[in-house]
Amino acid sequence: MIDNLLSVRTNIATIYIRTAFRQHPEKALEVLASAREVEDYADAFAELDYGIFRGLAFASGNPIYGLILNGMKGLYTRLGRHYFSSPEARSLALGFYPSTD
Repeated sequence: MIDNLLSVRTNIATIYIRTAFRQHPEKALEVLASAREVEDYADAFAELDYGIFRGLAFASGNPIYGLILNGMKGLYTRLGRHYFSSPEARSLALGFYPSTD
């Protein structure tokens, strides 16, 4: 289930993230800046991860991407808590989110 959710997220994210940075780069950078403020526990990372992808989806200017993620929020959050219960997963996530410095 986790693999399927990540696959869907990744496949559509390649579209809306590129569009967000082309159409609204300031908003996209603002969304990514939130990654610097996360506390080191599973719930915080699950919320951060969802918030970053949702924020970038809406920053693309096409609200349908954000609405798709809204529809997946419950499952996304539950699976995210499980995934981010691993300190290694949290560390990998911090390396995945690009720095805005």
